[in-house]
Amino acid sequence: MTAAFLKVNGYLLEFDDLEAFSFLIGLYESGTMQFVELEKWLRVHAKRSNLRN
Repeated sequence: MTAAFLKVNGYLLEFDDLEAFSFLIGLYESGTMQFVELEKWLRVHAKRSNLRN
């Protein structure tokens, strides 16, 4: 759902699947799964798209 929202607004998520999995599992296992942590990750991995809708 987040990727679709970003795409509609001119962004694409660019990330390595294993890196993303490790990041999310790390948050879950450490008990730090909070929006602020996800937001930081999304800001790093959301890239402006050159494609027009």
